[in-house]
Amino acid sequence: MTILQAVPAKLSNLLLQPDASYLIIGGTGGLGRSITRFMARKGAKHIILASRSSGMSDNVRSLIQDLSVEGTQIFVRQCDVAKQEDVAKLVLECSRDLPHIKGIIHSAMVLHVSRAWIQDFNSIWIKVKLFC
Repeated sequence: MTILQAVPAKLSNLLLQPDASYLIIGGTGGLGRSITRFMARKGAKHIILASRSSGMSDNVRSLIQDLSVEGTQIFVRQCDVAKQEDVAKLVLECSRDLPHIKGIIHSAMVLHVSRAWIQDFNSIWIKVKLFC
């Protein structure tokens, strides 16, 4: 009788491909930076952060520095995705300088919070708490 030992398969923790690029629209904001960190942990090595503004905050600089130590390259590009010419320029630059874009995440948003909205939210939240 022959006894075989079952050996579990080695599963990769990587979800994303290190030889591809990933584009995050609105990538310099808080949500975009969080997504960037997650993607780097999951194997992305080339991440493009597109933002309408051309400035780079201290948070973005820190992100670039932190992830470069782990071997992830972050590229910040100015691009208003509502303008076709901005998008065409971004795609052209990235296709020339980086591996092909394998995924796009849209994390851009504009949040307008007013005193009336907060009052409405608070009154709804109180009603939800009463029923739960």
